[in-house]
Amino acid sequence: MAKKISIKVTVILAILILLLWSASLIFVAEEPPSHINLLRPADVSAAIYQPYVKLLPVKQNGKWGYINKNSDVVIHPQYEEALDFAGGIAPVKIHSKWGYINRKGRVVIQPRSYDVWLFYDGLARFSPNPTTWNYVNQRGRTVIRVTADFANNFSEGLAVVKIGRWWGYINKTGRVVIEPQFIGAEDFSEGVAFVKTTSEAGFINKRGKMVIKCSCDWAKQFSEGFAAVSVDGKIGYINNKGEFIINPQFIAQIGNDNEGEWLFSNDRALIKIRGKFNYINRQGQIISQTMFDEGRKFSDGLASITLHGKDGYIDVTGQIVIEPKFTDAYDFNDGVAKVRVEDRWGYIDKTGSYIWQPSE
Repeated sequence: MAKKISIKVTVILAILILLLWSASLIFVAEEPPSHINLLRPADVSAAIYQPYVKLLPVKQNGKWGYINKNSDVVIHPQYEEALDFAGGIAPVKIHSKWGYINRKGRVVIQPRSYDVWLFYDGLARFSPNPTTWNYVNQRGRTVIRVTADFANNFSEGLAVVKIGRWWGYINKTGRVVIEPQFIGAEDFSEGVAFVKTTSEAGFINKRGKMVIKCSCDWAKQFSEGFAAVSVDGKIGYINNKGEFIINPQFIAQIGNDNEGEWLFSNDRALIKIRGKFNYINRQGQIISQTMFDEGRKFSDGLASITLHGKDGYIDVTGQIVIEPKFTDAYDFNDGVAKVRVEDRWGYIDKTGSYIWQPSE
């Protein structure tokens, strides 16, 4: 009997040891190679739970720095010029040249260019000569060199290029992925891009296949599921099946003078008729009884407009909610908008109250 009990105890102990050994395989991980940069638990916690703090460029005593939405100075004013952050970095001018800083104020791209580089889709382009276009990453390293008559900014992973008389597309390695074959081409948006050949027009996918045919003269990129198209001098809107949702009725030309023109944002599109601006809803109805001298796209539920030489804001119903009184008024973003009063810059909230008084 004692022998049987002893055998049972031995078996139970063996099973327990086996279970403990198996658990150690699950929970003990091999240290990763030194070249792999992993987030430690503390870093993960900070990355997940630390709130995003918007930084705003401000001018104080002739120098530029950055504040947060509470008007606290985060990066001390020290630059000749400073622009908005995008993708975690911001262009600043130091000794007449542009460089880039991160959100801690640390220089990540040394000042070396007299022109500011604007990053789109993680890359910025510049042209050292008429037939060469270079793209740099956010570390300032040139990653693409293209020989072309023109190369546009990247959008959704592809960039329009013109080689000779034909337009095509390159990817982020600089390889041509859609052969130059079009007499005109637009940026990709919502997975498609408008192109025009000698015989047809429409929208292609990222493989270069025509997926939406369009009997139109020209078109803007898709925004919020709609694309403005021009037919015989009148502009209407199609959906992603190529069906007209708003019939061509607005007598105007599709141009590129205003980047927000004819694009939907916050269910409203900025339109231009006989030199004046207004907005339509998704049914094609004009929302305001007032025609404006200038307009910008809706952002954060408000749009900047110009009336009698001064800038203010309207809401999505077309009502003026912040009276036109600024020299310049820019888009709202996260509840804050940059405004200019003569030569002084400041910031307002959505009630029109200053969170940073205009300063020089």
